[in-house]
Amino acid sequence: MNQQQLIFIREIARTGTIRGAAACVDRTPSALTRGLKSVENELGCQLFRRIRGGMVPTPEGETVLSWGEKIAESLEKLPGDRQWSENEIRYLLCIRENESITGAAETLFIAQPSLSQVLKEIENDLDFEIFKRDRSGAMETEQGRLFLDQLEEVWKLWKAMKDELGEFKELKKGT
Repeated sequence: MNQQQLIFIREIARTGTIRGAAACVDRTPSALTRGLKSVENELGCQLFRRIRGGMVPTPEGETVLSWGEKIAESLEKLPGDRQWSENEIRYLLCIRENESITGAAETLFIAQPSLSQVLKEIENDLDFEIFKRDRSGAMETEQGRLFLDQLEEVWKLWKAMKDELGEFKELKKGT
């Protein structure tokens, strides 16, 4: 899931229809429908129930909306205008944890050049280096450390949302 999808879900809940939400975010209704289906497949739950007057959030949808607001607020505090995805955040935090791009790529099961390319693109968008790279690994810069601390907070919110959604799947919550 990414920041843009959170915005789409919020607009669908606010307007009560895909058509209304599409007009608010300047997308086609079919694009919003595909995006909603993608998120529902990714999360493994239905976020909205279709009723005669439009759409209403399911209990799982209410959870996503509640956590989504907190996540969106945290993402807005990050520097730059980048639309963040959950994967990008996970990639950066994995590099931090491994102190190595190669080690992070192995942990994430992705190619090291692909991970390096994502990191370079993010650093270009932010206009600062997150990691100082050399043969011994990747060490956080001071500005990078502060930034990664913010990303850690966003990641905790994403994890908490997924944990709560897991309670619905395990029938510990909801009806």
